[in-house]
Amino acid sequence: MLLASNGANITGTAPCCKAGRLVDRRDCEDYLATEVKPHWPEAWIDFSKTKVGYEIPINRHFYVYEAPRPLAEIERDIKTLEGKILDMLKDVE
Repeated sequence: MLLASNGANITGTAPCCKAGRLVDRRDCEDYLATEVKPHWPEAWIDFSKTKVGYEIPINRHFYVYEAPRPLAEIERDIKTLEGKILDMLKDVE
């Protein structure tokens, strides 16, 4: 838990906090009361276990590169679609 210059308790990892945004502890308690408690009355925030967190860069950790399709295959698909479009345009005329 952090202490702001005005003395307010600040946390960055409680469920109500958005990435990159530090909020006042009271905001988290309000969020818990209005958004969580109606669905899960036993829910609570243990502020002794909260700490300043960080955003996990999802792409860096979970992205798996897939090579693009071969150019010849893409070109073949485009030619096929062009043919279908031309056929539909002939029907319009």
